[in-house]
Amino acid sequence: MLPLAAALCCLGAGTASAAPVFHPRVGGALGLMPPINRTVSFPPMVRTARGVIPVTYHGGRTMTGGITVHTIFWTGGTRPFKPQPKGAPHDYVGMIEQYFADAADASTGTKGASCTVVFCDNLTVEPQYAWGTRPGHITSGDYSIAYHAGKDAVVDKHRYPAKSHQCQSPSQEPVCLTDAQIQRELNRVIKAHGGARGLHNLWYVFLPPKVDECISAGACGTNDYSGYHSVSDLGHGPVIYALTIDPSIEGHQTRGRDPEGFPDAESAIDIAAHETNEAISDPEGVGYMDPNGYEIGDKCQSHYGKSLGTAGPDNAPYNQVINGHKYLTQEMWANRDNGGHTHCVEATTNTTTPLPLPQVDLTQFSAKVTGNIRRDKAGVKVKVTLLRESAAGKAVVVAHATATTHSNGSWSLSLAKHAVGDDRDKITVQYSGTGAPSPRHETILTGNGGNPFTESGWTGWYDMDHGSFVSDHPPTLSLAPCFQTGVEAYTLAGVPGPESPTDFCGTKTDAARTPLSAAPGRGKAIVWSSNDDRAFTPGANTLGALIKLAAPAGEPGSVSRFKLPLPPRWFTPGGFPTCTANLVKHRVSCQGLVPGESYKLRAGSKHASAKADGKGVVSVRLAAKGGHKVSLSNGARTLTVLHVAHLSRDHCQPGEYFGGPVAKAPTNGSAGTLAGGTALTGMICPLSGNRKGLPAAKTNAQTDEFSGGETIYK
Repeated sequence: MLPLAAALCCLGAGTASAAPVFHPRVGGALGLMPPINRTVSFPPMVRTARGVIPVTYHGGRTMTGGITVHTIFWTGGTRPFKPQPKGAPHDYVGMIEQYFADAADASTGTKGASCTVVFCDNLTVEPQYAWGTRPGHITSGDYSIAYHAGKDAVVDKHRYPAKSHQCQSPSQEPVCLTDAQIQRELNRVIKAHGGARGLHNLWYVFLPPKVDECISAGACGTNDYSGYHSVSDLGHGPVIYALTIDPSIEGHQTRGRDPEGFPDAESAIDIAAHETNEAISDPEGVGYMDPNGYEIGDKCQSHYGKSLGTAGPDNAPYNQVINGHKYLTQEMWANRDNGGHTHCVEATTNTTTPLPLPQVDLTQFSAKVTGNIRRDKAGVKVKVTLLRESAAGKAVVVAHATATTHSNGSWSLSLAKHAVGDDRDKITVQYSGTGAPSPRHETILTGNGGNPFTESGWTGWYDMDHGSFVSDHPPTLSLAPCFQTGVEAYTLAGVPGPESPTDFCGTKTDAARTPLSAAPGRGKAIVWSSNDDRAFTPGANTLGALIKLAAPAGEPGSVSRFKLPLPPRWFTPGGFPTCTANLVKHRVSCQGLVPGESYKLRAGSKHASAKADGKGVVSVRLAAKGGHKVSLSNGARTLTVLHVAHLSRDHCQPGEYFGGPVAKAPTNGSAGTLAGGTALTGMICPLSGNRKGLPAAKTNAQTDEFSGGETIYK
């Protein structure tokens, strides 16, 4: 027999070697907890060992300053929750209400509570998860829960949607609700009860036995998860919500984890502790998670720490006592425990926060790089280096520049003849001198962001170039993917938008559809940005830095020839205008345009006009030469400027990529690692400009780093 502590540590864990790898996000659902009776494994560097990947700050808000929990027990009028079993203090609903009431007492210290894990000492780990980006604007530490069953609990008897509108349960449960239906019911309940929305309220939905729920087709409570949290906005403001299905629909609940004598309800309480903590630290998908999407509960799944004893009819272990009630709830992730280590904890009084993180701002196709060390300190030296891969497979320094910070910590420099904006680039930022941030070295790998299309990584340049759609009717800007892709912003004709597109991110579609103040038409340019922790490096810089990428959006109605790995019924990208000059055939073609509209091209004193075909492409005869700048205009504004490369049979433009631009969305297995990504791939023209050093079979073409276009010599 295993000692109690050892048995408790591994309770619920299965044999990892044969189990499928678990992913904590599906669509807009965040922090999924695996099914109670399903064995899953976690990727390397996610689980609990010292030195593993911490959770990092992604630039968004957390639920600081105290929250009120509202519980909704949706019966549909026909599906009751379980009654009180012999030996338990309450029925299912009463057990959940008891737990949140105890959690509220423990978090505010209003009653003497002996406890060790999740909700003690102001939620123990939560004070580490502050939010804010500027000194003096950091909101941290003040976490508490309010809950009173008399006013915060709703037994919802509103009927479920008709069977014809329900989902298909993988286990053939008689009722199956969709996440969209959960959101609509939440909206109805909040309206009916005069409830409050926003980041100080968590609306928690519990479902009774024989009621399944699906986030998307095939991703349901009976086969994929037991609970999750998310954010909903159906036009009345953001609602932070969570959901827990009745654990009994996943199969018979194993006894031995029920110190209060009610296995199903106590499994639900464990799930609720997991999701409540995660909702507080990552309410909108841009708070705290590790770079691959695992939140503070996900990283400690199945870890329960030390037992305080056993109780109940099954002599089940418990690890906290609140107001005399015994609970068994999992540990939570702490970036710093009381000894300064990073791992799962029962409790911690360490309130260390890494904020504010340094900031670096990159604008696509620009040589200018700016930033702020986030402390009022002048004279800190900053060095930015741009590296690319040579034909020999070695990293080559293409450009570098230095600057010193001003009194407010800001800095600015230029890479002169080279621009940022290609996912194959590797950019390093080195700080030195008194007051330099720690760590002093940051690495930016935009093409190695994991997989943002499965909510497990950050977006890069390609994703942004082909991840927007602009419309005049109605005036909207749509961005995708939008979950776990940093805090998004935009400007319309240089004027900042009033609200972040992140607030409009669709749970089902992974696309944010943001209303615009006016129709952009053909004359008003839109530039949008994503600010995320893209400087995270495993084993080197585990805090990272916030890196903002800014890129232009195309014209309203423009069409793209590229595809993102997102369902087209949910999001179809607009065009991204780029041009290609053929130096031998004396032709210039441009794509990403509006079918049927007229365009003008100019190269020096030469110019040509044409209408875009049905695919949004124009092609004209125009004798551009190396060193020319070919501008593309729609008559109202310049859309792009191609810097034609000095390219011939024997010579090429030094330091620029040889061959065309990145042709498909780059993904890799783990954000921040070089393995499998796009960073430091491709091949550049030797710094000598000698074409003969390149492989003979390589297409005689070069990517223009100032526009994303291409020069061809063939």
